[in-house]
Amino acid sequence: MKHQRKIGSWVVVADCGEALSPQAESLLDAIEQLDAAGPPVQNGTTIQFGWSLLTLRDFNGELHVCEPYFAGDPFTSVMPFVDNTLQVLKGQAALLEQLGVSPVDIRFSDKIGVAKGCLQQDHIYLVREEPVDAEDSGWYIGLYGEPKDRPMSEIDLLSIYEVFNQRYALLDVMTLPPGFRVSFTGDVIEAVMDGNGEMHRVQA
Repeated sequence: MKHQRKIGSWVVVADCGEALSPQAESLLDAIEQLDAAGPPVQNGTTIQFGWSLLTLRDFNGELHVCEPYFAGDPFTSVMPFVDNTLQVLKGQAALLEQLGVSPVDIRFSDKIGVAKGCLQQDHIYLVREEPVDAEDSGWYIGLYGEPKDRPMSEIDLLSIYEVFNQRYALLDVMTLPPGFRVSFTGDVIEAVMDGNGEMHRVQA
């Protein structure tokens, strides 16, 4: 479904599924505000929107909002729709609202430590610590019952978009602040523990 709006001298188009219409309108609001603040948006303008870096591309005289090609090379290639970007943001916003916490943002290029093979397992946990540098998300994904100090040789360092490609539901929790720990069974959140040790149950 195409959402379009006249922004400055351009018609800006955001293409996504109908279920993501509210998120698409919020995206166009953000682009409108960016244009008003200056400089005006144009072909090639990039926008950091949550976890994603969006690019405006001129197609037949309209500016289409394009998201990174997450299934290929997201650093050099884009796709002329925003479904993946908005679906992740929708899930993140819903969880943050349930828990009543403010987000600590991530970027698709941020790094995350992942115990080898755990993304193919049913029961896993995620824990977020303070990032050690600008490219670190602070997140670690591990297996239940694993050694407390897993050797670095048994940990893969992945980009967040690589985790998205293998198990996209995990991104729903990744704007939770440092100190949070989340357990998953399959793609279902079983429990959330905040930095104070308080447990939270969340609705699917």
